[in-house]
Amino acid sequence: MTRKRFLESLVAFVMMTMLMIIPVTVHAASSGFSVQPITSKAQRDKSESYFDVIVKPNQSTDLKVKLVNRTKQAIQVKVAVHSGETNDNGMVDYSGLQKKDNTLRYDLSQYLKGPKKVTVPANSQQIYTAKLTMPENQLPGLMAGGFTFSPMNYSTATKKSAKLSITNRFSYGIAVVTRNQDRTWQPQLKIGQATVTQQQAKNAIAVPMHNVKATFLNQLKVNVTATNNRTHKVYKRTADAMQMAPNSHFTYQVRLPNNVTAGRYLVNTTAYYVKDQTGQYTDSTGTHYKYKTTNTSDVIVTAKQSKDLQQRAKQARGGTPWFIYAIIALVVVLLIIIGTLVTLLIKKRSKK
Repeated sequence: MTRKRFLESLVAFVMMTMLMIIPVTVHAASSGFSVQPITSKAQRDKSESYFDVIVKPNQSTDLKVKLVNRTKQAIQVKVAVHSGETNDNGMVDYSGLQKKDNTLRYDLSQYLKGPKKVTVPANSQQIYTAKLTMPENQLPGLMAGGFTFSPMNYSTATKKSAKLSITNRFSYGIAVVTRNQDRTWQPQLKIGQATVTQQQAKNAIAVPMHNVKATFLNQLKVNVTATNNRTHKVYKRTADAMQMAPNSHFTYQVRLPNNVTAGRYLVNTTAYYVKDQTGQYTDSTGTHYKYKTTNTSDVIVTAKQSKDLQQRAKQARGGTPWFIYAIIALVVVLLIIIGTLVTLLIKKRSKK
């Protein structure tokens, strides 16, 4: 396989994988398979296209989803329930792939139970039912997560070309938000100690962002500047319109060059969240926010760490691994030894 063809295949695989793991609420009638929430009697706002229910402690309610199969064959569907987490793009994620936060006291997947597999006959629809049983104690806020419906034997039309053959497989998701009472809570953001990390051959300053409250942290805007005190080079990144799930965390990253320079990095982080026209905090664009959190931390990159990061990045990008150099050196040494022995043998025979 040529390098170009490999890259094309890799990009296509990543795109299809992202579509598989990012849950969205689907109502598309044009698709052969779709899911749609059925409004619960406990629904807080009946205009919403996801579940947002109010259920008292130790009480139960059923959550129902209509599964529609418009194809000529039965579709087997795998169903999963995961707690809401936040991925490193600053997006709420119900895929179950993110690490749970240590402040999460009530995991929705422990309280929302239903069949893990269901079969929808051809050209028909079926009602999927799961039972939500609230914890005995009063919730300190929201309990959030989502359903993920993954058809096991269904895919969209396969796209074929001279170079690629792609089959699109999707997962369909519906968010679930639960609470004991009809009210809102105040979020709280904590910013952790910055570190230097490397992922996919890319170096970065990593700043931990932590929503420690049981409520969504909305309209998050983060600005980070990292200054090398020795070279005075500044690396920065600003991102906004992010959202964090209740009791969750993610890592906000600022790219560093491949040849990351040793030295002490001063990392300044400013975060704004919850837009409010009367908010007391204003960002550089004049937008008002209700909350603001700042943090300053130092990151030290030693000369050895700098060298290691550069070597690992080179190897990950397809550079020559160290053991190749070791093998080459060993072969050279062996050739020298063999050449020397052959020369001595020839001289010995010449004397005879």
